[in-house]
Amino acid sequence: KLYLFGEAYVEYDNMNLKAEFIEVDYEKNLVTAYGRVDSIGKKIGTPVFKDANEEFNAEKIMYNLKTKKGKIYNVLTKQGDLLVFGNEIKKDSTDIVYMRNLKCIPCQYDDARTVFRATKAKIIPDDKIVTGPMYLEVGGVPTPLVLPFGYFPNSKRRHNGVLLPFVGNSPGQGYFLKDGGFYWGISDKTDMVIRGDIYSNGSWGLRTTNSYNVLYKYSGALNL
Repeated sequence: KLYLFGEAYVEYDNMNLKAEFIEVDYEKNLVTAYGRVDSIGKKIGTPVFKDANEEFNAEKIMYNLKTKKGKIYNVLTKQGDLLVFGNEIKKDSTDIVYMRNLKCIPCQYDDARTVFRATKAKIIPDDKIVTGPMYLEVGGVPTPLVLPFGYFPNSKRRHNGVLLPFVGNSPGQGYFLKDGGFYWGISDKTDMVIRGDIYSNGSWGLRTTNSYNVLYKYSGALNL
């Protein structure tokens, strides 16, 4: 075994790992990384794991150099335009990530008070994030907005995906879910957004926007 202390660094193929403490077990081909707490109680040297285009910040990381599988605990990672936090992650050799106790943050602030939570999720890099049943939490308080599943595009490329609604209250129409729907990237020249609303007093709405753009010729949109 090899023990590295203080700004430790390990690189292997496309993987590199930085942490305050790293243990390398040559017999098991296993790398384990930790941070530590300083004299004033602040965490330092938190492990940072990079593999190809993915990066994870975590409390503890275990990675098998031979199988390219790993476990990551209390991890924060950026997926597309989302910040994703999970208590435990399993990473397989195909770079697909399985996560438990997901917290999905729809902005760039890791201390955001509005988040989506789910018990499990599957992350396919540069493609999509799919979760089990999920709910919206505002200010640490769960809301009645529960979805049977979550589907988030996870790519800078144009990608089909669910558009999550927001919840509110109207004096005349009651509680509502508004602007939920689906984005359909038909081609590089046209796409479609389908959105809908539903109100507790019985009202509902449905609308579509079909945008088109042919370079140097014309562009526009059709709204129904």
